[in-house]
This record gives sequence, structure tokens and C-alpha cells, in this order.
Amino acid sequence: MKINKLSKDFTPIHKGVLFGIDSESEVPTDLLVEIIDMSTGEVIATQLLHSTISATVNIAPYVARMNEYAPSQHQQTTIKSAPTASYKIRIGNIESEDVVISVNRCEIGDAPAIVTSFPDSRQIAHDENDELLIVAGKGKRLLVDMVANRGETIHLEHLTTSEAVILAISPNDFDTEVDSFDVTIHCEGVQLGTMHYTVTSPVKTATRLAWISDNGAIEQFTFPISHGAKRSADKQIIATSNGVMASQCLTKQLISVGSRYEPQATIKAIAQIASSPKVWLKQGGHWQLVEIITPHLEYNLFGKPNRLCLDICLWQKEVSL
Repeated sequence: MKINKLSKDFTPIHKGVLFGIDSESEVPTDLLVEIIDMSTGEVIATQLLHSTISATVNIAPYVARMNEYAPSQHQQTTIKSAPTASYKIRIGNIESEDVVISVNRCEIGDAPAIVTSFPDSRQIAHDENDELLIVAGKGKRLLVDMVANRGETIHLEHLTTSEAVILAISPNDFDTEVDSFDVTIHCEGVQLGTMHYTVTSPVKTATRLAWISDNGAIEQFTFPISHGAKRSADKQIIATSNGVMASQCLTKQLISVGSRYEPQATIKAIAQIASSPKVWLKQGGHWQLVEIITPHLEYNLFGKPNRLCLDICLWQKEVSL
């Protein structure tokens, strides 16, 4: 009996997490496949393969969906483990190699790597934070150097205890007079990248959004323009012998936000909000899940600056009358 791991570590779940099975026999037989969660050692599911010589098993329907994945609440620069999980399959006393999955929704390629949709040049205000998903591998040493334009420096070291980490970046670690800073990330002596942050003044009408991007990283962006809140009501009306009456009412609280004119790479990144499975809005220092009701976003493809506007549903309530 041979069991081969066909999917690489960090294969996106929606693409399938595959193992190949070869019974090494010319006689078909029934095989009981056990799917094991490596964090607990428990069998989370089984598959019975009837009259099989060889087969491919997809364990993706049975693995964790990382529902705890949410924007960072840290107000200082920190490094924490990203949600990851490891699984293997077993047939009798034959076990496969472990496969690692995480929150990424794209192929990683060669680790270590930074997973992000945004360009390396970004804007951030005090009391805001940004975050980077870094796939490094367990037991790797990460070095983060932050250098401000006024000469202040911050140095972080982190030994990874999981396969992926999240670096939360905050300008609050610097003096309030700092105008910009650079963040350089190394893993085991290899430079992964440098991010340049321009520190902007807070805007009272601004709205900070976070969302899960196409590649699975949580991205954040501040929309400086927020229009007044709108309240909509969708009523179902019925006519009775006593007159016209409302039988049901769906009430929504809406706001509209807009960006400034931004480079094409930034617009392309924030346009992913429209198709994101989860979007959060920061309110009172906390993140709340919201719904983007803009059906589509349009922007030019000719390298010129452009801007985007979004309609956001903060909450909705349905009442039967």
C-alpha cells in the first residue's frame, strides 16, 4: 500500500487537497480511508472506497474553514500566528505525509513569502494598523526592521511556532511627528520585501475597511470620503377588506464611501472588496462585519489614477407586522 501526498502545503482549499492511493495489488478491494486532524490526533471523517486498486482522495470538504480569521485588534506592531491546520490520511497502519493548509486563497509558490494584494507603497494614519500575511514555515526566524524618516528604529525578532504568521504594523510605535517609515522583513537571512508607509493625518469623515482579498490575506484601507447614512425600508403591502396594510418590512442602514484618486495598483487592490467573502468596518475601535451592496466596480486599465465608491450595509432588520 502506498499513499502519496499530491497537493503541496498551502494549497488553497477550494482547489482541493489531494492524496493518491495505490493498493499495489491487482485484486480490487474495499479501503477505509481515515482523515486525521494532526492538532488533536482525532479522526474527523472516513471514506469507504469500494473495489479499489488505486484512487485519488480529496479531503478539502472535511478540513477547517478558518472562521476565526479576522482583522488584527493590536494597536502596536506585533507578530502572531496565522490560522493553520495539518492533516493526514491513514489506511490500516499506513499513514500519509502531513499536508498544511492556511487562510491563503492562492498558490504560494516558494516559501517564505509575503501574501498581499497591495503595492509596497502605502498610506496609514496614527491609531490605524496594517497587516501582512507571511508564509514562512515552522521554526523559522523572522526579523522585522522599522526605520522612520526622523531616525527612529524598531527591531522585532520572532521564532515561528506555526507555518504562517501575521505581522500587524502600527505607526503608534513612533513619535507623532513621524511622516513616513519603512518596514523590511527578513526570514532566515533572506529579505522578503520592504514596505514604505506615508503617515497621513486622520480625517473625521474617513471610514476604515478590512476585507479578505482574492489571495486570502486581510487587507485594510481608509476611505477618506463618507457620505451621510441612509435608511431604506422595503415593505410588502397587502390589500384587505379593512384597507391597505404592510405585512412585512425590511429595514437597512446604509452608508456610501469613496476613495481619493489613487494609483492603478491601489485601485485594483481595493476593487477586490466587491467580491470578498468577508468585509469589516472599524467603528469605535472595533471591527464589525458589514455587507457591500455595490454589485460591481469599474476602473480604467490604462495606468491613470482613478477612484472607487462603495455602498455599505451596516445592518438590516426584518420585521413581520
